[in-house]
Amino acid sequence: MIKEISYLGGKDLKETVKFILKKILSKEVSIQFSDKGKKGKKDFSKLKVCKALKDVIKHKFKETTETDIYASISYVLAGSRDWEEGRKARQSSKLFILLLKLFTEYYY
Repeated sequence: MIKEISYLGGKDLKETVKFILKKILSKEVSIQFSDKGKKGKKDFSKLKVCKALKDVIKHKFKETTETDIYASISYVLAGSRDWEEGRKARQSSKLFILLLKLFTEYYY
C-alpha cells in the first residue's frame, strides 16, 4: 500500500496529505474521523492507513515532524465535509433558506 500511495503528492505537506486522503477515503468515511478521535469522532491515528500515510509523508518530506503530520491530517479531515462539492451544497441550501424566509415574510 505504501508503494502505491507514495506516487501521489502535492507541492507541500498539507496538499500532499489532502491529495492522498481524498484518493483513499470517501467523504462519507472521512467525516467520521478526526486525527485523535476528538468531538465524538473515530480516531484516525489508530488505523493502519494512518501509519502508512505517515511513512509516505516522512519519506517525501524528510524534515517534517510527527506534530506537523498530525496537524496536516487534522486540518484535512476537519475540512473533509467540503469534499465533493459539500461547501457548494451547504451554500446553496443557505441561499434557499434565506430566499424562502424573505418570500414568506414578504407575502405572509
